[in-house]
Formats: sequence, structure tokens, C-alpha cells
Amino acid sequence: VVMNTQDIYIRGINNSNWEINAIFTEWAPTGSLVNWIPVFSEMLNSFRYTDFYIQQWRQIAQSALSTPTVIDDDPVMEAFEERSRSDTIINEKRSDMLEEYDRVYDTETGDIYRAYEGFLDDMGDQSRYIPVTDDQYTQGYVGWIDKD
Repeated sequence: VVMNTQDIYIRGINNSNWEINAIFTEWAPTGSLVNWIPVFSEMLNSFRYTDFYIQQWRQIAQSALSTPTVIDDDPVMEAFEERSRSDTIINEKRSDMLEEYDRVYDTETGDIYRAYEGFLDDMGDQSRYIPVTDDQYTQGYVGWIDKD
């Protein structure tokens, strides 16, 4: 189950973006997990925590909060986060290259797509679709544009 949670600070880090509880695990190609949001939403709507689980989780969280450490403005953490972002960009570019896709940005909708290699050449002189920037590789994509 993947779900949005309330703010949860543990040792100075906000861990509230997403909580994942794995009853079983599914793997997806890099950048395509976002395409499963409708499935995750349906799963989320069917899931309920038991009172016992909530009580145990609160005890663990309270224990972690009792010894806070400040990590804000930590140069080591900043370097790790930048490295993680750079690795994501490299992995996404490698995946597109191996699978013969180009990543394109739709200037009318603001969506990012994986398009067949050569899509922009086939589109000719137009301004609707443009190549993505490196930073946009970290945003995933909403779908594919395939050649008929």
C-alpha cells in the first residue's frame, strides 16, 4: 500500500511524503511507477489500519523522536541527495537509450512522454513538443507516444 501521510518528523527529517507497507512487492521500470497511481489509489481506498498497528507505530515513532538530531544544512546529506538526483537522471537516460525512446515535454499540457526514437524529427518544425531538460528526467512521465 502506498499512501500519503501526515507530517512525521524523525531525527529532524520529514518522512511524510509517502509511506509504503509491502504485503507483496511489485517492480516497475524506472520512471513508470507513476503510471500505476490509479491502481495505488484503488488499493489505498480499500486499506484500513488496525488499532493495534496504529498503537505500535506510535510507540516506535515516539521512541525515535525522543532522541532528535538535526540534519538540516548537512553537507553530507546535501551531497547524497544531489548524487541521488544525478543517478536518477543518468538511469532514466540510459533506460530511454536502451529501449530506443526519447523523452519529450508537451508545452500545451505540461506533460512528459516517452516517444519513439525520432519522434521530434518526424514532427518537423513545431513548438508543441520539445526535448526534456535533465531536471525533467526526475519527474517521470505520463505515457508513451508510439509510431503507428
